[in-house]
Amino acid sequence: MQLLDHNAPKIGYFCGYMPIELILTAGLSPSRILGGPVKASYNNTYLPQNFCSFSRNCFSLMISGMYDFLDGVIFTNADQAMERLYDCWRKKMKTQFVYMLDVPKNRNNTAINYYRNRLEVLSQVLCRKFSGESPDLMKLRQCIRYMNEVRKEIKALYITKPQQLSFSQIHNTIKNLLEGPFKIPILNMEITSRINCNNISNNDKRIIVIGSMLENSELLQYIEERISVVKEDLCTGWRFCEIEVDLDISDPYLAVARAYLLRTPCPRMHCFSERSNYIEALIDRLFIDGIIYFASQFRVPDSYEAVMIREEICRKRGIKFLLIEREHGKAPSAAELNRVDAFLETL
Repeated sequence: MQLLDHNAPKIGYFCGYMPIELILTAGLSPSRILGGPVKASYNNTYLPQNFCSFSRNCFSLMISGMYDFLDGVIFTNADQAMERLYDCWRKKMKTQFVYMLDVPKNRNNTAINYYRNRLEVLSQVLCRKFSGESPDLMKLRQCIRYMNEVRKEIKALYITKPQQLSFSQIHNTIKNLLEGPFKIPILNMEITSRINCNNISNNDKRIIVIGSMLENSELLQYIEERISVVKEDLCTGWRFCEIEVDLDISDPYLAVARAYLLRTPCPRMHCFSERSNYIEALIDRLFIDGIIYFASQFRVPDSYEAVMIREEICRKRGIKFLLIEREHGKAPSAAELNRVDAFLETL
């Protein structure tokens, strides 16, 4: 049974809580929408200037035709900005399939069962829309096994990182994988053989980089050339590969729901205590001197978490903290690079 057909209809999705396994089961080709450089901005006509930078960037790319190749788009209720982008997409685009997946922000059994039911409905809708058939549970289990192997291979890159890899290289690998065409990454040995390890700093100060998504790794690479980054916790990085679906659970939809919902929560989940415990554990285990937080400008979940980390963790522990609110889709500015340099001098 063929799992990947790169000529299949392409489905875009925005959030890491959208299971790729369901798209593959429907015989479709997944492509994560991460935004990118914009030649002309159209968003001021439709969206306010203090609107989520990521959503504004994706809207401009949408209007300019960059996503015309997509046959469908799946949104999640990450925040109100994403819900408004969903409204704009439905009104302005002729994409044949536009869907909003309701992902709960709780992680209890009620939320897991609700999420499981929503995933089953989405799987049925996808299959019937594009193939006219019901979901094949055997194929779903095969796709789960396949994605577990993909994430396992990416995890192996993180394991070898201290000796051979930079986080920016790993980030590029994951980004290219997510944006498609979807395929298992190049074997670890082939990746490591091409990397210039001299770009990794030998500075004895240790920092972690936290944040949502990065559409490119230029700023991360700039930081790694100047200081030792010992941990990366990005939506388009480590958080992608930490998911492992339990194949021993008889109900594959429940297995997927549990794996995605019970992983380390991201800012959209508003799990303050769990996020705080997770970050403090990283600080204790890795002997961290500072934290750099990447946030998309005006993105509410990022802003809430950044304040939480700064006030409730870093100030109490005497750890340096830098928040970089970036305008999504633009290359790192001279001001951002200067702020990084100034921050590193304080460590």
